[in-house]
Amino acid sequence: MPNATQMIRQDHKKVEGLFKKFQQTKGAQAKRRLAENAMAELVVHAALEEEIFYPAVKKEVEDGSLVQEAIEEHQTVKQLISELKGMDQA
Repeated sequence: MPNATQMIRQDHKKVEGLFKKFQQTKGAQAKRRLAENAMAELVVHAALEEEIFYPAVKKEVEDGSLVQEAIEEHQTVKQLISELKGMDQA
């Protein structure tokens, strides 16, 4: 069974793969499904990192600035996902 770091790397690769498929896909419906899948993956991934991984890392490192930076980046990602989902309802 992979450890937490390996699982996070696997998640990153999975989402990266979805973005590559998105770029190569032609149909609007297929692109929409890939985008929705990527957003769902990112939301779950971010929640796991923020709730489990980052608190554990923060306890082990002296300088928590990298963890704080990652949390802030997640906020940006969540904001963008929210905006993208809102476009669907406009």
